[in-house]
Amino acid sequence: MKNWDERDEKGVCPSDQDWEDVQKVSAKLKIKCHQVNFVKEYWNDVFTQLLDGYEKGITPNPDILCNREIKFKAFFNKAMNLGADYIATGIFQNLYK
Repeated sequence: MKNWDERDEKGVCPSDQDWEDVQKVSAKLKIKCHQVNFVKEYWNDVFTQLLDGYEKGITPNPDILCNREIKFKAFFNKAMNLGADYIATGIFQNLYK
């Protein structure tokens, strides 16, 4: 699940390595994996609300919005449309080398 476009000025994206790691772990476990892009949804449903909250003088919690709007709504619905029996979220950092 990609929620932010992290490409730097040289075109490098740290999440590209994360995706490679996911593919390695999935292959090792013999399970399917899919990459889904929610950059637009995150911007519209989470980040703009965060900025709006700052402008109003409050300190919003983007993690709550992300969980509600992205992880447990957009991501869950996409997984169900793909016919998933299970979903997993999180970072597989240094799990498989």
